[in-house]
Amino acid sequence: MTDESNNTLKRTVLVMDDQEMLREVAVAMLEELGYEAIAAEDGEQAVEQYRQSLKQEAPIDLVIMDLTVPGGMGGVDSASNILKLDGNAKIMVCSGHAADDVVTRYQDYGFSGVICKPYNFEELASAIDAVLSEQT
Repeated sequence: MTDESNNTLKRTVLVMDDQEMLREVAVAMLEELGYEAIAAEDGEQAVEQYRQSLKQEAPIDLVIMDLTVPGGMGGVDSASNILKLDGNAKIMVCSGHAADDVVTRYQDYGFSGVICKPYNFEELASAIDAVLSEQT
């Protein structure tokens, strides 16, 4: 049984960030915006969570990927692996480095959108709406 008390079904967003505090803040913001939010601390975990969501037919509607994960799989490699699992995956790159090539040319790397840290509720909502409104 699905909860259809809202006029739309709750969408699921996976947020990957290596910094625990930033993950927690992002999850809280997403939940406040009405999304089901799940978190991963690195790219390997994000790819595995996405893989599991496909097996369980519990789709993740959007992934927000931190670009840089020291000592771990970052956003570019993670996005590539997720897109191999699901060519229609919606993935947004998130970085504090607005001038980074991946941020300025995000589509060349397979991302559907971009958001720069730090961001506020309105910026997050707008970035997510822009990506999710491009449904294929």
